[in-house]
Amino acid sequence: MDLGTENDTPDGDNKVTIKSITFATATPVRGAAIASEDFETGFTVQHTYDLDAEALPVENIHKAGQKMAFEFDVTNKGNVSLYRLAMAGGIFTGHGPQPQITCDAETVAPNQVVRCRAEYTATQEDVDSGAIQFVPVSLASNDTGDYAVAARPTNRVAEVIPAPKLTLKQSVKVNGPMRAGAKATYTFVVTNDGNLTISGVQLVKESFSGKGQLSTIVCGDGAKKLAPGEQVTCTADYTLTDEDIAAGRIDHVVAARGDLPEYWKNIGAAESE
Repeated sequence: MDLGTENDTPDGDNKVTIKSITFATATPVRGAAIASEDFETGFTVQHTYDLDAEALPVENIHKAGQKMAFEFDVTNKGNVSLYRLAMAGGIFTGHGPQPQITCDAETVAPNQVVRCRAEYTATQEDVDSGAIQFVPVSLASNDTGDYAVAARPTNRVAEVIPAPKLTLKQSVKVNGPMRAGAKATYTFVVTNDGNLTISGVQLVKESFSGKGQLSTIVCGDGAKKLAPGEQVTCTADYTLTDEDIAAGRIDHVVAARGDLPEYWKNIGAAESE
């Protein structure tokens, strides 16, 4: 930039002449200073380009479908205005589409703080994975676009609060009169009332007072992978004996169990209460 002007004060004794100010054209890095000097007057102009970004605290994740807000404060720590502020790219570990970030302003004056934000809906894969990391890159430039400066915010992670839970309901129906030889059908309904996907659901017989042999408990295909809110039905058959009729009752205690996602293996398996 060449001003090419002369400036005279009213009295001739204190005349100061600025013939030219030339700015360098090198591309600066973060915090770099661009300076030039008029060798006749010793007048120095120094421009500093510096951008800082900070991630605000983010709420924990409790379930799939939860609406989340990621917010960032971007500060111009240089001494010249920056333009075309935007945030994108960087690191995003969510399983849904990376959210678009919008900022309150595109022009950032020195020491000005601009809030940027993005909204995201947590997926079941996010919950099963344990956390979401989001570290976008902020980018701005000088007025002509010749120089660009970038910054990454502090690293904050949205963590999942695990709450695995299986609920088991059991019913039995005897086909025909209650007598020896009658067939009883046990029905078990297992519901995933937690927030984690549970796989390999099975029923484990803890006690059975019948004098005969209870059949193997068979579960539907849903037992292979049971998402939160889903149910699977399991059944077993039993033939009543004379001893059962004489006893007047049969006690049957079972528990539902399943495996948690890989990230959550350390907290054990899911089990009905």
